[in-house]
Amino acid sequence: MTAAGTTPSLLTRGQAAEYLRIKTQTLAVWAGQGRGPAFIKVGRAVRYRKSDLDAWLAEQTVHPAGSAGQTSRRGGRVRGQAPSLGRRRFGRRQAVDSGS
Repeated sequence: MTAAGTTPSLLTRGQAAEYLRIKTQTLAVWAGQGRGPAFIKVGRAVRYRKSDLDAWLAEQTVHPAGSAGQTSRRGGRVRGQAPSLGRRRFGRRQAVDSGS
């Protein structure tokens, strides 16, 4: 039993999801995919250390790009950056005269 206002050393998946403010199912899916925070299996039960959750959160920090030519971690354009002109050109579809 823990004292009032303290966090237990091992959190259930539901408690961990609440701490991270995400859905419990998201943690379950991530665990199945080998993603997300580290967890402990105790028999069939899944438990999370708060220190592991905090460490995982720290790893998720994304630092915004400082200059216009930089890209995000995923390799795409940085959010808020204007698209380059002439990168893609979309022509209008011309009507085809059927000759009738």
